[in-house]
Amino acid sequence: AATDDPIHIDGDLSDWPPGSGNVAAGFRSIADSAKREPSLKTTAFLARADRVLYVGVLCDLPARVRAPPPTARRKGIVYDDLIPIDDEDLVELLIDPTNAGTRSPSDLLHIVVKRSGTDVVEKGIATEPPCGVRTPWPVDLQLATAESASGWTLELRLPLTAIAETLDAAAVWGFNITRWDAAGQEFSTWSGAVGNANDPLSLGNLYLP
Repeated sequence: AATDDPIHIDGDLSDWPPGSGNVAAGFRSIADSAKREPSLKTTAFLARADRVLYVGVLCDLPARVRAPPPTARRKGIVYDDLIPIDDEDLVELLIDPTNAGTRSPSDLLHIVVKRSGTDVVEKGIATEPPCGVRTPWPVDLQLATAESASGWTLELRLPLTAIAETLDAAAVWGFNITRWDAAGQEFSTWSGAVGNANDPLSLGNLYLP
């Protein structure tokens, strides 16, 4: 969805423009070939304003894990067989502006936001053992996380010039959002990927009007 009004990055999603075309829902468990719904609901919202992409994500939580996230912040992400097994809730954004489906995670732009507000920004994905080449991705990313009565939220503002110097009037990127629920040990994905969310062929499509 396109918007002419700037969105304030504070973790509060109440100032987002209404609409149905900008909602990413229907997350599925990545470890389940039947693509069943995860136990916790995740809903993402996207909007473009001129040369900026806004992303907001609402992560539902049951009452038992609504306590504040850990105060200690650790930038790194722990992966096991390409699935994050971190001790903190997190959301990943995976972007392929070429939408070429090269099969190499090295070509993906990768943003991780933890519930505490810690972020990781990179091209490629830093796993051990490596699953490809990982390089820094310099980007002026603005983000915020917040706790709510039903769970936790994140908002971010991403300059599109950090992805492509020139943009067509309408572009279609490979795109996915994943969520790691640390308490429930559950990894879910918007694109419906099974087994490996880091394969560019498993991405969905993001249309930028």
